[in-house]
Amino acid sequence: MSAGYNTKCRSCGQDSFVIWDYLSLRHKGKDIPLPHPGESHHLEEKFSLTENEAALAGRLHRNDCWVCGSCKEVFYKQSLSLPDDPPPSKNSTRVLVVLWVLVLAFLFFKGIHTLWIMVVGIVSGVIFTLVVPSIEGRRIRKRLIAQYSISDITTCPKCESGQISRLPELALNDGDEIANPCPHCESRDSVITGSFMS
Repeated sequence: MSAGYNTKCRSCGQDSFVIWDYLSLRHKGKDIPLPHPGESHHLEEKFSLTENEAALAGRLHRNDCWVCGSCKEVFYKQSLSLPDDPPPSKNSTRVLVVLWVLVLAFLFFKGIHTLWIMVVGIVSGVIFTLVVPSIEGRRIRKRLIAQYSISDITTCPKCESGQISRLPELALNDGDEIANPCPHCESRDSVITGSFMS
């Protein structure tokens, strides 16, 4: 779901908008905004990537809109869009399968009851489907953050005030001033004319 505010330029009267957040893909040194809805479809069609592949490569970014409380400047903070827990890797799958086969073979040759074989199968299935992906997910996210870290913006890029807030957290009303760049005349003197959700 996309949400934001409609704006009107005070200099030329051009209608525009500012959105609360969006995803972008780092491609050939540039950040390309992904259309919403349909980010996944656009990634696959234009770049032959799934959302998870782009995130694992450190190329998928989340852009959150922030507003300065002092000068009303609108800017976007960028952060990595981190992947969900991945399916178990081939290496961890091989290790678990080998261990599982060894334990089952041991139980079988010792003549231990079939119930124990079932218990081992269930426990290894739980480990394989729940524990391993969670551990691998944490490891992958930690590596991505270390490798592709993006510096955090803590002050307004225009006036350097520390009074910055995420756009969705502000209760802006029609007529409130906002320094949203006009796509027509590039003036940054705009007013809110409404909100939207789509």
